[in-house]
Amino acid sequence: MNNSMTAKSNSPALEKIIKGSATLFVSKGYKNTSVRDIARHCGISLGALYHYIKSKEDILNLFREATMVNIVKYTEKQTLEFGKLNPPEALRHGISQYIDFVDYFQDVILFWTRDSISLNKEQLNLLIAQEELLSRAFEKVLELGCSSGDFEIENVCVTASNIICLCDSWALKRWFIRKRMTLATFKKHQINMILQGILRRSDEGTKQSEEIV
Repeated sequence: MNNSMTAKSNSPALEKIIKGSATLFVSKGYKNTSVRDIARHCGISLGALYHYIKSKEDILNLFREATMVNIVKYTEKQTLEFGKLNPPEALRHGISQYIDFVDYFQDVILFWTRDSISLNKEQLNLLIAQEELLSRAFEKVLELGCSSGDFEIENVCVTASNIICLCDSWALKRWFIRKRMTLATFKKHQINMILQGILRRSDEGTKQSEEIV
């Protein structure tokens, strides 16, 4: 991938290429999608597309780059919120923001999950590193909650992984979930279920109350 792609990564045209390519890869499959298909779907000329990419493999690199940039921004924002919010509130905000990320990059996430066989070793390792970075962001707030006495968790790593999977279901199970609820409703129920599962029990055996917004 040429070095100029990073500089171009915030352009509306490149976002259109990333999201349009992901849509085609999900519907037609990576191997059955041509660069010409992508140009046609995005409504741009082949020459204009080649200004951003030289091959389909470059698009996979763009997927990785775009999601990594947003995950890094997400983890940095989460770190800043740790000092401003109590752990339950920080987790609530973190889950809500991550679900927004899943909604925006839904086809990319679905493609990564379904077609990881299309990735080479380097791309797969980068994807794993991306997952580890995201998981660590959730682990940090869960660990803070355990230390403060807000959360009662047996395995922080497994809990963080479960939270990510539940959020990803907005993309991975969209054909089922979206017939039954809006994004706002999905967020509310996921946040409520996750918090109620990890909040420390009171002496009466009930969970601490947390208002879900």
